[in-house]
Amino acid sequence: SAFLSGGKVLLSWWGSADATHYLVQRAASPDGPFTTLSQVTDPRTYTDGPAQGTWYYRIDAVTGEGELAGAQTLRVAVPGELWLHLPLNRDANDASGHGLHAQLKGGTSWGEGRTGGGAVQLDGRSGHVALPDGAVSALGDFTIALWVYWDASAVNTRIFDFGSNDVAYMAVIPRDGKDQLRFMSTRVQFWNEESVSSASALPIGRWVHVAVTLSGTVGTLYVDGSPVASESEIRMPPFQFGHTTQTWLGRSQYGGDPFFKGRMQDFRIYSGAQDAA
Repeated sequence: SAFLSGGKVLLSWWGSADATHYLVQRAASPDGPFTTLSQVTDPRTYTDGPAQGTWYYRIDAVTGEGELAGAQTLRVAVPGELWLHLPLNRDANDASGHGLHAQLKGGTSWGEGRTGGGAVQLDGRSGHVALPDGAVSALGDFTIALWVYWDASAVNTRIFDFGSNDVAYMAVIPRDGKDQLRFMSTRVQFWNEESVSSASALPIGRWVHVAVTLSGTVGTLYVDGSPVASESEIRMPPFQFGHTTQTWLGRSQYGGDPFFKGRMQDFRIYSGAQDAA
């Protein structure tokens, strides 16, 4: 596996029974040539800090009978790239080129967009947007950003909620029980969520740009382009949740929580934490 973490590339791999050590290799092309960065025994992990660009990694095993080239070559863009883009302007197709098309579920329609066109309208009863299973499972550092128009304030509704159940998930609540906008991440339900909270809830009745970034363990919330809160102990990046099967906009993992009522547009996910600008 290869994930961005704190702007660096965190590599990890299974071993080979006959290997005495491993060669961590990197190239600028999937076909090489590959340069050896380091020799590693145990633990089978390595952190690389390459220059900006798109890089390809593989692990070779060195045995008593020679060197065995790794079967997998993994691609990582540093400091990140557009991973998924749903304009949500009359369709739910992914404009990033990665083919991560979404589906509209329940009470959805098309309402007035922020600058013309259409925006997905969620009815607050069953309407939500379902991203493909595992859409974020290859991400460490990330940026998630979108425009939202919240019709009516409700406690514990969701802007997004990515997981497979109510045990492990990452989500943004526009208004929690303390009247705060909050991003949270957990693998042990609500009672031990790692979270980033702003001083106030998301405004209603107007378009608001909301973004959250994770760089290493530092999570930051942005509202209308300005950072409103940051925490340094967010230890659950998306890849920790595995192949998510309930990757939703506007719907919670908890069945008792209300659905989002309002409009959403221009939903984007980046690998890597975008800076404030």
